[in-house]
This record gives sequence, C-alpha cells and structure tokens, in this order.
Amino acid sequence: VGYKVRLEGARGRDTRLLFCTTGVLLRRLLVDRNLKGVSHVIVDEIHERGMNE
Repeated sequence: VGYKVRLEGARGRDTRLLFCTTGVLLRRLLVDRNLKGVSHVIVDEIHERGMNE
C-alpha cells in the first residue's frame, strides 16, 4: 500500500494499492489517458466539491 499527494508520496516496486488525491489522479490522466498498469479506480467522497471541479 502506498500514497501520493502533491509534494510527497511513498510506494515501492511491489505496491498494489495507491491512495492519491484527485489532483494527482487528474495529472496522471493527462499524461496517460489509459492509466496503463491500473486495473481499478475507486473515488471516495465524489459528492464533495473542491478546487478541481
């Protein structure tokens, strides 16, 4: 299990689950629309509005 936020993160070669912010996910989508290597995306608290909407 790893995590990635704006300026920091922790994950290893064997990481299978990555928690990240919506901003990190959006930036990843800009670079890789197909999310190569990702099998699932789970979005929590989607009803909350923030600066990214």
